[in-house]
Amino acid sequence: MCMKIKLLTEFILIFIILPILLLSHTLPKYMIIPSLWIVAIYAYFLLSSHKQAMFSNRFELKELHYILKRFVLVAIIIFIFTLLLYPERLFDLVLHDPYIYLAVIIFYPLFSVIPQELVFRQFFFYRYSLDFSTFTIIWTNAIIFGFAHVAFGNILAVIFTILGGLMFASTYKKTNCLILVIIEHSLYGVLIFTVGLGEFFYHNNGF
Repeated sequence: MCMKIKLLTEFILIFIILPILLLSHTLPKYMIIPSLWIVAIYAYFLLSSHKQAMFSNRFELKELHYILKRFVLVAIIIFIFTLLLYPERLFDLVLHDPYIYLAVIIFYPLFSVIPQELVFRQFFFYRYSLDFSTFTIIWTNAIIFGFAHVAFGNILAVIFTILGGLMFASTYKKTNCLILVIIEHSLYGVLIFTVGLGEFFYHNNGF
């Protein structure tokens, strides 16, 4: 019982209270990445104390092939979505700030994707899966992943990350490979910034 209370408290602090503190500006917005890294370091040391919980870097080519095929399909849908609803944003960063775009595609996977996947996939699935069904745990993971993005103050970031969370959680649950889901998350993150929707993931546009 004590362990369950500890896990529930930990879950609420990390996945509910922290995003609310950022959304309410109790914690300033520049603390998003530092907060993520603090939680990631905590998660890493907890996981490293249980060697069986540490991530695998092995995957089969057919798994990577499936992810790439799905990415192409989703990329086409997101391109059409941006073209129809936000045509003025399409490729905006690529065309007007190519050096910033280059920095994004280099540093985003390193400083954002890796700690996110460590916390939201590796740590989450090891720590909270318990006896829940695959359906329940994947949807729970996707929803808390989306909720974490309320800090950006717009519904598009939340919706997109819930949908992304469903894909990433499914990939991790199926393969148990952190490296593979880092690759997948990086692809979609770079895609979002490429098509011009990146502003929704670093500006507070207000609910």
